Amino acid sequence: KAKHVLNFEPGVTEDALNSIGIQSKRLSIPMVYNREKHPAKAPSEMLSMAASQMEKSSFTVFHHARLMWERQLGYTAKQWRLHNKNNNWLIEEFAKLTKIHSNSAFKLFLVEYGPDIDAAKKLIAKLGIEKYVTWLPKMKRKEILWLIERVSIVSGEFYDVKKMIWGGTGWEALASGRPFLQAFHFSEGEFEEIFGYPPPPILQVKEKGDILKHFLDVLDNPKKISLLADVSKQWFETYNGNGIARQWLSLLHGKCSRKN
Repeated sequence: KAKHVLNFEPGVTEDALNSIGIQSKRLSIPMVYNREKHPAKAPSEMLSMAASQMEKSSFTVFHHARLMWERQLGYTAKQWRLHNKNNNWLIEEFAKLTKIHSNSAFKLFLVEYGPDIDAAKKLIAKLGIEKYVTWLPKMKRKEILWLIERVSIVSGEFYDVKKMIWGGTGWEALASGRPFLQAFHFSEGEFEEIFGYPPPPILQVKEKGDILKHFLDVLDNPKKISLLADVSKQWFETYNGNGIARQWLSLLHGKCSRKN
């Protein structure tokens, strides 16, 4: 019954809308404000501890997405594919990295969030990488953004679903100007054809092994982190953030306004 339907996700969500005859407008949500200045000093003991570990590490990965990869009861394999974030891929590929660079000070920061926290801890113990992993509690977005500014790479989710778009974790990474590791199942040129602008400069993952390849590439090319940081923030400002806020204002003052 809505007069206007806005949707940024061209895969599963668009399929569902099309199935009931709904035409949607392709528009993302300006969901992360990145113009606030964060304090130089950690605003809490937890953040201070995390920052201290980051400073002592040569390469850090921050993963604050919901941990969910073990199929829950009641889901068929086909249904679960739409929910499975494959977070275990990150843990397993990070473990391989620690074996290749055994003398390096690497850290993987995970957040206690999602139904598979215990499964993640068991997997980490099985792989023998407990000393490389730091667990953090769920936190406010202000705290998340404060930490993101201090990590090498932010990791998103690894859905094995075509045209699935990143969520809040991705917008937070791009808004903060950090290299972002994320599943990306678009063919060459498909993203730009759908959205009308180029994809963000993310570390694209199409299969599990891509994660380790990106880790090694970044370590072999340390300048890549700062380069990705600059272009990520620039992309965010242009195609989300301030750029998308202007589009929403135009829409709300135009077609969606009361007078119309």
